[in-house]
Amino acid sequence: YVSKDLRRALGDPVRGAYSTSYCGPLANCRAVLRASLSDAVARVLAAQKVTTVAALTYDKHRDDIRAVTAGIVGARPIDWQNRPTFQQVVAFTTHRPRR
Repeated sequence: YVSKDLRRALGDPVRGAYSTSYCGPLANCRAVLRASLSDAVARVLAAQKVTTVAALTYDKHRDDIRAVTAGIVGARPIDWQNRPTFQQVVAFTTHRPRR
């Protein structure tokens, strides 16, 4: 939604554009986006009780992918990575019929 609305505000052609502009004119979009990002940074700085972005820390293991054990052997958590691929998880809740 944000990407499409920003592209529209920039005057770029947008396929399937929304009937309503959520962002408004470009100057308004910039101001709202900057204020939102500034507020988010301020809240994180306050939560970690630091004064600079360089002093922020984050435990990357909070985003680990944790598998659900379906048998006796489990799987250790793996690092989350932003991959632009399609991944699907299938969970069988009943017995599958034989074909």
